[in-house]
Amino acid sequence: MSALYERSNALWPVLIERALTGRAWRPWVEGARRRHPAFRRRLAQQSFRSGYLAPVYAGV
Repeated sequence: MSALYERSNALWPVLIERALTGRAWRPWVEGARRRHPAFRRRLAQQSFRSGYLAPVYAGV
């Protein structure tokens, strides 16, 4: 997601001018949405193995 902010700043004025921001942004958001549950599962497993049982909230 940081690529859209840091590396592609020159690209945003063109996307805004042509009303293409949604098309550029949606795939990045969808990818993050799909990666997040797997990340939370790995985090929960790691904390369980280490003996530290901290709550892992899905809404974070």
